[in-house]
Amino acid sequence: MPLVLFRRTAVLAACLSLMALPAMAQSAPKAAPTAPAASAAKAGEQPVTPEKLALAKAIIDFTGAAKSFDPVLPQILVQARTTVLNTNPKLEKDVDDVLGKLQAEFSPRRDELRNDIATIYAKNFTEEDLRQLAQFYQSPVGKKMVAVMPNVLRASYTAVQAWAQKLSFDVMGRLREELQKRGHNL
Repeated sequence: MPLVLFRRTAVLAACLSLMALPAMAQSAPKAAPTAPAASAAKAGEQPVTPEKLALAKAIIDFTGAAKSFDPVLPQILVQARTTVLNTNPKLEKDVDDVLGKLQAEFSPRRDELRNDIATIYAKNFTEEDLRQLAQFYQSPVGKKMVAVMPNVLRASYTAVQAWAQKLSFDVMGRLREELQKRGHNL
């Protein structure tokens, strides 16, 4: 069950990021430089300045995306607890004590993710783009978008599941139909 909840949280967080900024194009992971030209910016990639990084972090905060990171560490800790206790149930007290300390130790790493995502935004938007996005998310309609987005995402997720299930059923029906025309019965 915790793994299912973790996956749903991750999917909702990803969807929130994608739907909140539909024009965002993620850059590929950085490869190790192999030549002097490798350090040059990728086509279309914007330089990251401290101002752009600060604006991008503000946008992450305005959209509520930063809050979507909050469940990740607790879910990882629950999963770790379950894994250890499945094989060593007598360690429950010690595991719980250690995990409490680990939560405090690893909580600051949430800012690493915020910084990494802000860097992606800064690489894909100009400073002016980021200013306009920040203004939008501080406007009444931007705030409304942030407030209703969880409901929109839940409803969208349900709609995608229903659509995919129906599409799968229709594809299988047509596949059977076409294969029957060729003399195959499934």
